[in-house]
Amino acid sequence: MKRELIILRINKGDRQTLGYAFIYEGIEKIYEAKTMELPWRDNRQFISCIPADRTYYCEEYISDKLGRAFHIHGVPNRYSVAGHVANYSRQLKGCIAFGKNFTDIDNDGLVEVTSSRKTLNYIQDLLGKNFKLTIVTK
Repeated sequence: MKRELIILRINKGDRQTLGYAFIYEGIEKIYEAKTMELPWRDNRQFISCIPADRTYYCEEYISDKLGRAFHIHGVPNRYSVAGHVANYSRQLKGCIAFGKNFTDIDNDGLVEVTSSRKTLNYIQDLLGKNFKLTIVTK
């Protein structure tokens, strides 16, 4: 049975968007992580999270800058959207970061994600090179 990644956005602030990532195999949840994105800014390139309540096709790639990551295809009017390693929202340009926990790492008043590299590697190991991503809002 094919595995699927689902992101449930739970907090949409003016500086960032937080959520939970779940990997399902059929109806069984097999993994859970945290997500961090930029705030909603009308889906504008490099400064907004991507539209929710949609399903996207994802494909693994290796970036010279970011290492192991995945492209998110089918985002309307956008290009180069990815799921990649990042601990701080300032490291994002419209992409999605994954981590183990939420915490304010640098005491700047924003919640960040921890263990991003380890978490993303595990997610990609579970999902393989091609998978579906569905983003929903609470």
